[in-house]
Amino acid sequence: MSLAHEQHGRATLHLAHAASLAPSPHNSQPRFFVEEGHDQGFEIHADRGRRLALTDPGGRETVIACGAALFNARIAVRNLGFRPAVDPLPETGNPAYLARLRPVPADGPAPGPHDPGLGHATTHARRDAAPQ
Repeated sequence: MSLAHEQHGRATLHLAHAASLAPSPHNSQPRFFVEEGHDQGFEIHADRGRRLALTDPGGRETVIACGAALFNARIAVRNLGFRPAVDPLPETGNPAYLARLRPVPADGPAPGPHDPGLGHATTHARRDAAPQ
């Protein structure tokens, strides 16, 4: 399966970009993404080196930030016309490997709540709490 986006082979980049706009503690971005082949999806990993040890000693906020990235990527998959297939914790021996996301053909409407405005909202992330 191949996804159509602005250019062939760019759908995974689009998904990773949407995921990277998710909030994280102090904008530390404690995650990284690994592409799984040509537009076949990607993996979300916790980047323990970017975890804020003093404010997040157990890594809970890091995992929450990775979950926010996964949420943004799932919305981006839906906006491309596919259904997101998520495999949580795909490797039992690797706790930093948090999820695998693959776009699969949508058989009708994507399950769960879907608001087209969410796709637009995820691309307009605010990086600070300063009043506007």
